[in-house]
Amino acid sequence: MRRLLLLLATLVLGAAPALVVASPAHACSCALATPEEYAAQADVVLEGRVVEDDRGRGFLGRPLDERRFTVETLAVVKDPAGDLEPGERVEVRTATDGAACGLELLGIGGTYRIYATDTGEGLSAGLCGGTTELTAPDPGEGRGDGPVAMEPWPSPGLVLGGLGLTIGLAAGGAVWVRRRRRSADPAAGQR
Repeated sequence: MRRLLLLLATLVLGAAPALVVASPAHACSCALATPEEYAAQADVVLEGRVVEDDRGRGFLGRPLDERRFTVETLAVVKDPAGDLEPGERVEVRTATDGAACGLELLGIGGTYRIYATDTGEGLSAGLCGGTTELTAPDPGEGRGDGPVAMEPWPSPGLVLGGLGLTIGLAAGGAVWVRRRRRSADPAAGQR
């Protein structure tokens, strides 16, 4: 019975790091609005063509939480600060996927009406902001990649959880072997 409890305790403690470092879940739910309402909520409204899509890479090659689009401005619909001009290229930041309210529909070569917020560090747009497609992306480019595909590397939480489980099992196994040897060798218990 003690062996079973020791084994269960080892498994629970070994799996604990995986629970502690698990990635947060995201959900995005949007309320519908009219183009006028989207424009009223946005700091900047522009029509532009996507010329670059940069997801960036983080730990172990995993995608970062932010995706950046470079957009060539075709028309400025709303810009109270007067910073944007047609022909200018701007960077628009968004979350990496729709579950985190990121723009998924943008594809290189497509033109869009983008409703953005000025964060002080640049423009940011999200799934619920009203961004709409005006013309489809180039046929060879598609509509971005959609949600981020899992990279061939395992997630850091999985790696740490597996490592913790392996160490816990190894320690539990060593204790079990040592106790088994002591019970088999009466002289060992007298030392």
